[in-house]
Amino acid sequence: MKKTVFENFSKLKLQTDLVGLEKTAGEDYFCVPIGAQIFSALGVDGVQFCFIDGFGEMVFAISPNGLDGKYVNPLAYTFADFLGLVLGCKNANPIEQIYWQSKEQFAVFLQEDMESASEEQNKVLVQIQSELKIAPISNPYDYVRELQTTFDYSQIKYSDEYYDITGLPR
Repeated sequence: MKKTVFENFSKLKLQTDLVGLEKTAGEDYFCVPIGAQIFSALGVDGVQFCFIDGFGEMVFAISPNGLDGKYVNPLAYTFADFLGLVLGCKNANPIEQIYWQSKEQFAVFLQEDMESASEEQNKVLVQIQSELKIAPISNPYDYVRELQTTFDYSQIKYSDEYYDITGLPR
């Protein structure tokens, strides 16, 4: 049986928290979708990364402090693409923020974030790229925005608590 990129990534002994992918059991925030399988956290603002049942390999970000009422956003069609985005940005943090940034804001944020990348962080990225044979995605903003623009957010299912807190219709 062929192993998935996610399974192979999970077996790597890397300090992935250096690239915004902290290992976590997941926090149960009001906005965690039904069927979410949290695999990592950013380590700030409660941001978590997950798969959601019914969406295949698509990777989502859960942002409890979400702007404009967007608490869950798709980031990548596949886990391999998600890692390609992390490689392209040198960190998962910029990817999660694309949903609320203009292209210009993202470019400035990304440049500042990349300039602060440490040698240890770069080593983790090189290991991910070489061991999993994944290439960086060269235009992360356009990739993520295209996915988010075409994605049907109404397909994500939430608990009653979500609707009680947000006041949105069920």
